[in-house]
Amino acid sequence: MYWEAWGAPATPVSRGFWLALKGLPLLVAIPGLWRNSAHTYVLATLLVLIYFCEGVATAYSAAMSGTWPALVYGAAEIVLSLLFIGAAPFHARFIWRRATPRVDVKTGS
Repeated sequence: MYWEAWGAPATPVSRGFWLALKGLPLLVAIPGLWRNSAHTYVLATLLVLIYFCEGVATAYSAAMSGTWPALVYGAAEIVLSLLFIGAAPFHARFIWRRATPRVDVKTGS
C-alpha cells in the first residue's frame, strides 16, 4: 500500500482510487482470516493471484523502462504473493484436519 500512496509515479487517476481498488479485495477477506476459516484462506489465495499478476506486469514494465524502484516493488509483490499462495493451502489443510473428527478403524468411533 506504500507504493500506491507515496511511491508510485503520478497518474491522471487519483491515488485514493488506486488505494481503494487494490485494498478493498484484501479487506473482504480479513474477517474470515481472523476467524481462521479454511474457506477464506482458499478465497484469499485466489485474490492474491491478482496481486501476483500485477507484480509481474509491474516488474516487466519497470525492467523494460529501467525504473528500479518499480522493479523492486514488482519483485517484492511477486515474492510475497507466491509465499502466501504457497502457505495458505497448507494452513487451510491443517484447519480442515483439525476440524474433521477422526474415526478409529478398530472401534468404529
